[in-house]
Amino acid sequence: MHKKPSGAALAVSLVLLLILTIVVISGGQNIVLQKKMSSAVRDLHISLEMAESGIRDAGAQLDLLTTMTDFDQTTGFYKIGDMPADYFSEATWTAGSITGATKIKYTTGTTDTAAQYMIEDAGIYKEEDADSGSLMLDDYDGANPIPSNVNAFKIVSRSTGRNGRSERILISYYGKEF
Repeated sequence: MHKKPSGAALAVSLVLLLILTIVVISGGQNIVLQKKMSSAVRDLHISLEMAESGIRDAGAQLDLLTTMTDFDQTTGFYKIGDMPADYFSEATWTAGSITGATKIKYTTGTTDTAAQYMIEDAGIYKEEDADSGSLMLDDYDGANPIPSNVNAFKIVSRSTGRNGRSERILISYYGKEF
C-alpha cells in the first residue's frame, strides 16, 4: 500500500530556499554598504590631496610675486586682517563672496575636482615672533636660519571630493623674502 504524499519535502525545500534567499540578500546589502563606505573614504582622500595641492599651488603663486601690490582682495590675496574668517561657510568660498579665489581643476575619471585657496599677508616675520611662539617659520631641517626680513603669509585651501559631500580645509603658513 502506498502512502499519499503529504508535501513535507516541498515545505522543507521552500523553508531552505527562504533561508538561502535571506542570507544572499543580507550579504548583498553588506556589499553595498562596504562600497559606500570605501567610496566615502576615497572621496575624503581625494579632497585632502586636492587641498594639499592648493597649498602647493599657493606657495608657487607666492614665489612668483615680486611686490606686495597684488594684495588687494580682488585676486584671492588679502591684506592683514582682511581675509574672511569663517572658512567653514559655503558663502566664503563662492565666487560672489570671495572675489578671485583661485580654483584649480583636476580631472579624476569623468569628474572634475577643484581646490580653492586664499592667501593673507601675515606681516613681516621678526626674531621676537619666534621667541614668543606666535609664528614659527623653519626650513624643516634647522640648517638654514630664517632671515628676519621675511614676509609671512597665511594660506587657506579648501577642496571637496568628487561627490561634493566631503570637504577638507587646510591652513598653512609660508615665508618669502622680497
